[in-house]
Amino acid sequence: MACYFEGLSKGVPNGGMAQFQEVMRQQLETSMHAELEKLLDTATGVDKEVSRKDFDGFKKLFHRFLQVKGPSVDWPKIHRPPEDSIQPYDKIAARPLPDSLADSLNKLVVVKLNGGLGTSMGCKGPKSLISVRNENTFLDLTVQQIEVPRINKESLLSSVPGTPVLIKSPSRPPVLCPRYPRINKESLLSSVLCPRYPRINKESLCPRYPRINKESLCPRYPRINKESLCPRYPRINKESLCPRYPRINKESLLSSVPGTPVLIKSPSCPLSQRVPPVLCPRYPRINKESLLPVATDIGMTGENADVWYPPGHGDIYASFYNSGLLDQLITEGKEYIFVSNIDNLGATVDLNILHHLVSQPNGKRCEFIMEVTDKTRADVKGGTLIQYDNKLRLLEIAQVPKAHVDEFKSVTKFKIFNTNNLWISLGAIKRLQEQNAMDMEIIVNPKTLDGGQNVIQLETAVGAAIKSFDNALGINVPRSRFLPVKTVSDLLLVMSNLYSLEAGSLTMSQKREFPTTPHVKLGSSFTKVQEYQTRFESIPDMLELDHLTVSGDVTFGKQVSLKGTVIIIANHGDRIDIPAGTILENKIVSGNLRILDH
Repeated sequence: MACYFEGLSKGVPNGGMAQFQEVMRQQLETSMHAELEKLLDTATGVDKEVSRKDFDGFKKLFHRFLQVKGPSVDWPKIHRPPEDSIQPYDKIAARPLPDSLADSLNKLVVVKLNGGLGTSMGCKGPKSLISVRNENTFLDLTVQQIEVPRINKESLLSSVPGTPVLIKSPSRPPVLCPRYPRINKESLLSSVLCPRYPRINKESLCPRYPRINKESLCPRYPRINKESLCPRYPRINKESLCPRYPRINKESLLSSVPGTPVLIKSPSCPLSQRVPPVLCPRYPRINKESLLPVATDIGMTGENADVWYPPGHGDIYASFYNSGLLDQLITEGKEYIFVSNIDNLGATVDLNILHHLVSQPNGKRCEFIMEVTDKTRADVKGGTLIQYDNKLRLLEIAQVPKAHVDEFKSVTKFKIFNTNNLWISLGAIKRLQEQNAMDMEIIVNPKTLDGGQNVIQLETAVGAAIKSFDNALGINVPRSRFLPVKTVSDLLLVMSNLYSLEAGSLTMSQKREFPTTPHVKLGSSFTKVQEYQTRFESIPDMLELDHLTVSGDVTFGKQVSLKGTVIIIANHGDRIDIPAGTILENKIVSGNLRILDH
């Protein structure tokens, strides 16, 4: 907080500095509370009660933010983790899997962090609705990773209004997806929330399947009515807005609150029993100078469209606990959650890690596992595990003093980074929440709104809580378990023939001679997904590619092949059209090349 008080503290005697800063903190906190009350006065009914609960959480976060003094880490106290605190995956995988593995799966819940808005890719809605492979979205692939080949009435697990959830047999874990921020009518691509089919109504015919009538909500299978079971997903009825996932309630999905309800079911519970929904809170962005909300009312439209944000995935612990979902899962016999980002296509349930968790003796069970992988020069900003005050701790670049940033980025001293694939004990979460002992550093995330106003948003990260858990462990996993899509360059890689798709999982093609992925850097003309899609008539063959840089106004025709190192640069005012069937191997292409229709 010194940065905010520096200008005001000149001339104050040293003996009174602490008192002065405390007075300033109290004034800021009082002003924040008053502004939040003004915002609540613009809300009514249920929206007001929900917002009040959200603001209660924000007040606690803001209070902690004001109490922070200087860097959150003392650099000389940072040490490399002990060797036994980060296990190689090969050692974990060497243990044989037991025949009772289905019992272990019944103790697991899969959680997908669906908070990404895809702003770095020019998206205003959830990134998980972007098509990745064969018109399948991230959401589709997540379902395919979990689903079983056959679903029948005995194996169906019911759901409640909320986010898409795969309904599983007793031998597969349920999956919940708690974070769908900023979903509104404008971001939905069809009247039934199917991003692949337009406006299927009672008179229309689905382009791929005949006779979808007014009772059917599943445009991929003919004549599925409100009482029927979809061949792949159970109980698609008239209250559902998502034709491919069960029971997405209109009120809960179209909520202006960042995030949507969680739904889940356990094999041991009757089909009619439902789990209460969990909403991801919305917090107000605050002016960087005044440290007060920039919102003028509680709405999410017009001038207020960009003044709210989801508070980071660190709120998952409080959300589970406060909603009652945590107790529900524990009652059903669930012991662990597997948490991962929905845009990490390599984050699937790993049976070896699960077996390692559940096979530990009581009293020595690991309460938290963080999957890490070897750092490359492309990962220098990723958080890493350190030993700090005799605890395993996650160190993010935002916590590093400026004088040590280059040291943090070193691939020789800090050799691993966090994939955000996490395995966490539900019982431990309950204990820490009850003791108010969940300790997570606050991330101050600066943003610039469309009008140029500088704001900050206060966030927490789910992995930062690792130091609060007993017997925490890191597992150094293969790079294949970290396949994120953060940029359009990443999207090009996963859409290409470098990867094979099977059951929702992407694996490196056996046709590629080298296990590493090419380095791809697409210029500003490709930044937005819509622009990117118009510049490729088809995705090039990249099996033999090592490096690709594209800059300027460039388009690719069909069946282009890229090999070795390829650099394509169109200068300002020029355009390069790569003709269909072109093979570029170790080439630099520049200048102007236009292909015109006639």
